[in-house]
Amino acid sequence: MQRIAEVNTNFRGNASYMAIFAPQDHRDVQTLGQILGPSLKNDVINLQTHQYLHYENGKVKKGKNSI
Repeated sequence: MQRIAEVNTNFRGNASYMAIFAPQDHRDVQTLGQILGPSLKNDVINLQTHQYLHYENGKVKKGKNSI
């Protein structure tokens, strides 16, 4: 797994979607806030274990693993 803050911006820009799990580092939270926008930054911060955000075509869906 790679941290979002370390992924090349060109690679991120060409990805068809992102699955976002709870980040552990403030740099990752900051980067995700820039990608998703400030209104979703709290959703990123509040992600719990097994929860995720699915970001595709500018839309975000919340989800949770069935474990």
